[in-house]
Amino acid sequence: LYVFAFLLWHRIGHLGQGQWWRYLLLGLACGTAFSIELPSGGIAAWFLFLSFLKDWKKGGLAIVVAGLPVLINLYLYYYLSGVWKPFYMQPEVYRYEGSYWQNLQGIDAERPATGIYLFHMLIGFRGLFSMTPILLLGIISFFRYSIKKGGFFRREFMGVLLAIVAMIFFMVDRTWNYGGVCVGMRWFICFMPLLVLMSLPLVDAWRQKTWGKVLLIGLLLWSIPWNIEAMYEEAFITGLFERLWFSVF
Repeated sequence: LYVFAFLLWHRIGHLGQGQWWRYLLLGLACGTAFSIELPSGGIAAWFLFLSFLKDWKKGGLAIVVAGLPVLINLYLYYYLSGVWKPFYMQPEVYRYEGSYWQNLQGIDAERPATGIYLFHMLIGFRGLFSMTPILLLGIISFFRYSIKKGGFFRREFMGVLLAIVAMIFFMVDRTWNYGGVCVGMRWFICFMPLLVLMSLPLVDAWRQKTWGKVLLIGLLLWSIPWNIEAMYEEAFITGLFERLWFSVF
């Protein structure tokens, strides 16, 4: 959704295709993405802010439309719990007598120090860049090709990167687990495609050289075992074979 919002903004802000329906879709994409992953709101806010600077009337329309999925999401919280707040701001919803969250097990019971948690979140055993190192190229590419004046989508990616940093520190401050037994932390999924977009100038430069091609292939190959583990452990392969087994026998 954020990639869709980025592409819409590219049409609006760089190609001059500022039809009202593009602003409407931009707002809808940002609002829906924010509703799915609330800590990512900084990314949505940045694209909406850029659209407002471009055309305050149509940008205002985008902001209003962005509020619709948010209101629907809040209503669902209210419908299910009687409170308008997200569930993770209502500890009584899942921390009750006999609840798993009152008697945490395994990795969920760990309370790592902040520094250790941040380390494993980024480059450790649950690390964003240790398990998918190709995404690190987005950060390198930003400082090489985007940060300079007139750089590759400088304004867009600067805001996105600041929002990502804010999101990471929010998670460090508010959480302590690594997403349970999942291979990676689901909170990062929403901005991974944006890091891929940020990496494009660097990837394009490296692919012109033999050592660059080898390095890019190596970085991709490094991620394959983690993906295989994810498919096997996280119910795709295991669950598929279980369903087939029990349906036959």
